[in-house]
Amino acid sequence: MNERTFIPHAVPAARRIGGSYTVLIYAGGTLMSEIRITAKLRCTKCGGDQFVQPPDAKPEDTITCAACGESFVAQELSEVAAREEGKKLAIEHARAAFRDILK
Repeated sequence: MNERTFIPHAVPAARRIGGSYTVLIYAGGTLMSEIRITAKLRCTKCGGDQFVQPPDAKPEDTITCAACGESFVAQELSEVAAREEGKKLAIEHARAAFRDILK
């Protein structure tokens, strides 16, 4: 059995891989909103938000969840985080639009 031991530690903010993304929200083919978001990375296996990464991490580098040991390509995890934040924003905007319609 291949076991890994990780000591969880906080990664300094200056070294965290993250990203800002522009979310475009369309309704009926019309651009409704353009919102800039910062997506927080979370492990897709355990939900952890602390990662072990190289000192000068780049998007193509592999990062490892400090909680469960699962490894990810940083860019792929960033894209998942951006999609999830985009979904949340789209749902919020849709709910607000329907509230306005029903008033």
